[in-house]
Amino acid sequence: MSYTPFFTVRCTKAFDERVRLTQDHLADIWLTIEAQGRRKHLFYDGNITSLGAYIDFMEDCAVYAYGVYDHNDTLLTTYFVNNFIGHAAMIHFCFTDAGLPVRKAVGIDSCNFLLRNGELSALIGITPQPFRHAWRFALDVGFEQKAILPRACRLTTASRRIAMADAVVTLCTPETLKPFTLEA
Repeated sequence: MSYTPFFTVRCTKAFDERVRLTQDHLADIWLTIEAQGRRKHLFYDGNITSLGAYIDFMEDCAVYAYGVYDHNDTLLTTYFVNNFIGHAAMIHFCFTDAGLPVRKAVGIDSCNFLLRNGELSALIGITPQPFRHAWRFALDVGFEQKAILPRACRLTTASRRIAMADAVVTLCTPETLKPFTLEA
């Protein structure tokens, strides 16, 4: 089944230069999520703390990084998939201020793009339970809660201390994904 996304999607692994997420794009994404205070949520374990580390991680052969842009080329979200298990992979979203008003529509569109265009049959979310906004977003998009993993997320606090949090495990398949509408 073919699928045409509503938003412009760029990927680090795209063969077409017009939609490739380049190092310049990655640098702009990093600066945006850093300026908007989102890095600490996306990389809550404290392992990615610099632009160089971010670019290296996103260009790793086992990571597919995406940027979703509106018609004015404004970044709405970045997401990446990794930790592939057969035809399933973990997904991680990070919305910008510009993307928050349309996060559900962009989330559905992004998941639809991955589940209907590629080899993926399922997307997995492992979200720290205290990040209610993130796992509630996942449920709004069509992920289903499957489990709570006790003390599975390592959180780095502002003072660089380590805290452990329970994880909400969610799963999205083509069957559970909510239908796309711009009003989503």
